[in-house]
Amino acid sequence: MSDFLAWFTDDPTPILIGGGLALAILAAIVYFTGRAAWMFGMGIVVAIMGLALLTDFLIVTDRELINEVIAEGATALKSNQLDNVMRLVSPSANELQRLARDTMQSVKFKDVRVTTTPKIVVNQLTTPKTAIARFAAVADVGTTSGTFKVPRRVEVHFEWQKDRWLVSHADWSSIIGGDGNENEIP
Repeated sequence: MSDFLAWFTDDPTPILIGGGLALAILAAIVYFTGRAAWMFGMGIVVAIMGLALLTDFLIVTDRELINEVIAEGATALKSNQLDNVMRLVSPSANELQRLARDTMQSVKFKDVRVTTTPKIVVNQLTTPKTAIARFAAVADVGTTSGTFKVPRRVEVHFEWQKDRWLVSHADWSSIIGGDGNENEIP
């Protein structure tokens, strides 16, 4: 998908804002000139805005699908459901599978929140297509010593496998400061 088309289908907000401004200008022209012919232009702007909303509703982009996987992962961790976590991990990601099993056996997640909007880059040129998502997250983790807030800067690598995005690799590092609202996700 071209960059323009991806931009158009990911978020129609700029088109809606531009269309709203165009409608306001056209309405002012109709009001001050009294020429109803300008209302035809208003109809075209409304049709374009409706097309943008319909396109956003009908087309599910790779970025939207990856955001869903991230949300599913956070929910699976929060509910401490290893099977649901493993469904999101690529079968070829043996090290990540082992790490998930070991981690979920040693701690209990009380809460998991993604605290920044994931920055997602999709590479359509690889076979299979791949993607990287970068975001900040905070987990409230329970151990035998108590509950701890664990803020992390996260980078997740995805592969398109069997008609869905699966996690192939993940890295995380500590966020100094501890609130997880890091604005500088690279």
